[in-house]
Amino acid sequence: MVWHCPACEPWGMSSPEIKELVAAIAARLRALRQRRSLTQEAVAEKAGLPVETISRAENARMMPTLATLAALSRALDVTLADLVDPGRPIPEPLLTPDEHGLVEAWRKASPRGQELVTGLLAELAEK
Repeated sequence: MVWHCPACEPWGMSSPEIKELVAAIAARLRALRQRRSLTQEAVAEKAGLPVETISRAENARMMPTLATLAALSRALDVTLADLVDPGRPIPEPLLTPDEHGLVEAWRKASPRGQELVTGLLAELAEK
């Protein structure tokens, strides 16, 4: 497959360089998702992207846009550099999938529900 990226031409990137970059991003995206025990569907939902976009990005069938990379980095709780720099170690997840679920449930709760949960956790931490 020959990659053509008009946006890359001003920097003199050739098709092999683009293909290598796309493959590196794909590998990191898959590794980050798997390290967090997330499905492509879960990442797509968290990022607000179609599942097909996640699949294509992980299989190096597309060059993700900056907006897509930003959404993916937020969904995976990593920086953009963590997502695109193959020289960086893969960061460990900050939260387990269960902890993510609790955070999401708290975010969806009413302000009163959030207040009650926060108070309960503060009481439990004191014991």
